Amino acid sequence: MVQETSHTLPTEEFFVDNITSKDVDSTWLLPLAVNGSIIPFKLDTGADVNLMPEKDYQTLKPKPKLHKVQATVKSYGGAKIPVLGKCRATVSHRGSKYELAFMIVAERDQPILGLQACEKLNLIQRVCTVETEEQLIDQTYAQLLYENNHVFQGLGCLPGEHKITVDENVRPVIHACRKVPFRVRDKLKGELDRMENMGVISKVNEPTEWVSSLVIVDKKNGKLRVCLDPKDLNKAIKREHFKLPSREEIMAEFADASISAS
Repeated sequence: MVQETSHTLPTEEFFVDNITSKDVDSTWLLPLAVNGSIIPFKLDTGADVNLMPEKDYQTLKPKPKLHKVQATVKSYGGAKIPVLGKCRATVSHRGSKYELAFMIVAERDQPILGLQACEKLNLIQRVCTVETEEQLIDQTYAQLLYENNHVFQGLGCLPGEHKITVDENVRPVIHACRKVPFRVRDKLKGELDRMENMGVISKVNEPTEWVSSLVIVDKKNGKLRVCLDPKDLNKAIKREHFKLPSREEIMAEFADASISAS
């Protein structure tokens, strides 16, 4: 952790992160133009000051004036880092220029860019909340429902009507009534009432030739999907024999086409 430990003492004391590691991940380095020289800085949000090795300071053109400073810089382990002085230099980043102060140190290889400089150059930003992937998915789902709420309302019928022709020679089948578990009876009654109000089904109070079994499926949202078993009913439907066009027949329709869209 980096902090200025005292402001009352004549000598300021600063702490910086451990900068002696040999295994430096290049993803944490950022080359910056300092007074015309390209210097790769390590972004150290735990440091309260910017450090520049003397060898890099010597490459600056123009070379800023070095001022004496009463300050002590310590590494993470507590070792003192000799400070030769302090200077101000112009740092260029993404088309903007910034005046930053640097502590010039000896016997160090890695330049350090501290917390305040990282914030000033917009290299980092404070994050108060972190959204997980599940939260992002939930927000996207809710936004999708809100923007297209008209699609998710009503029955969702396709345009046009389809007439099902029944073969009168097929003997009607009446299925026996299946038992409904007690735990879903109330939900089943509510779903049947909803379907009746929407005009999907209607009550039958007189004898009928066809009676199909009720099929109940639990949905993930806790509701019920109510269907019927059409196995015997399908046997009585007269099928329309229509040949689907082949791929070659479809492609032949586009033989003289000049514009296509996907």
